[in-house]
Amino acid sequence: MSDNIWVILQRTLASEYSALKARLGRILGSEELAKEVLHEVYLRLNVSSNRPRIEISKPEAYISRMAINVARDMERDASRQKRKADALNVMNLTQPQANLADEMEAHFRVEDLKAIMAGLPPLRLKILLAVMAEGASHEEIAWRYNISKRAVQRHLRLALDYCLRHAEKK
Repeated sequence: MSDNIWVILQRTLASEYSALKARLGRILGSEELAKEVLHEVYLRLNVSSNRPRIEISKPEAYISRMAINVARDMERDASRQKRKADALNVMNLTQPQANLADEMEAHFRVEDLKAIMAGLPPLRLKILLAVMAEGASHEEIAWRYNISKRAVQRHLRLALDYCLRHAEKK
């Protein structure tokens, strides 16, 4: 091949766009999502054009796999954003207190949150407080408690999920 593989992939994406969009739309369940994913794939291929040469025997299959991976990444990002927004709502950090009634309601929410958090295992509670109150990084917490960064992320996710589940019950 005389052309750079990344250029070939871009051309394949452009020439097979309709077929790729239809196939991906069936897999993802949404043609609109398929368009968005293929756009992101095109952008990533543009960034990839400076990467070293590799051999790809089936450009269409490579693009399809790349698109599915992009869709998964987008789904994970959306899920993280939703959990973060839910956590902020639970902790009532998204709305400023305007008057005494709002302040009293916020006080009761804090008391509810304290009661919910009391049900967390000690390490999860410490990790949650370190992140939310201290603003500590995952690396710092991992070092502090002698656990892996992945374990910090897992404990934090489980703590937030626990708090959200119990907050919805109240």
